[in-house]
Amino acid sequence: MRKKLIVLVLLIALVPFSLCADFLELGLNLGYSKGYSAMGGNSEFWDWRNISYGPDLRINIFFLRLDFSSQIAPLADGIVFDNNIGLDLYFKVEDFIRISAGVGISMPIVQKNGEWYMGYYGSSHQAFTGFKELVENSHLTYRIGLGFIINDTMEIDLKYSVPATGSFREDNYVPSWENSALTLGLSFILV
Repeated sequence: MRKKLIVLVLLIALVPFSLCADFLELGLNLGYSKGYSAMGGNSEFWDWRNISYGPDLRINIFFLRLDFSSQIAPLADGIVFDNNIGLDLYFKVEDFIRISAGVGISMPIVQKNGEWYMGYYGSSHQAFTGFKELVENSHLTYRIGLGFIINDTMEIDLKYSVPATGSFREDNYVPSWENSALTLGLSFILV
């Protein structure tokens, strides 16, 4: 009876562990920092300053992914730190493909001509004053992703995100398709 109880407890413990086998991921994202509307056919499309990059930390619990990332993109007269927190629902196909969809919060901070501002670089900037104002000037983002898991140690992730037209202060959550962005990430599965 005791052996059966031990086996049962081990099985109960192993099932969630196998579902959370890739619990913690750390990686780097590369993206195109201009929105979809800028992807015409102009000569500035291939400019290196259009590329954004930054770290990404992901925590996977069962079928939920908590994602913390920061995209850094150069401007003509400054730099943008687009900090993102997201929550995605995902499912795996054959243990090597991960499809996800969710929402996030984009909290851009812009350094321009020696001054710090909050808000999207496409809209009017406000001077950076504090965390409360940063959240009010943040945007809701809608996200979908496709990931390829390699040898249970790495994941290549393609993510498409669409920010809301307005900030939380403006109370406008309509998707801004012209400002949508595509990122490609490589993350290492740590645990």
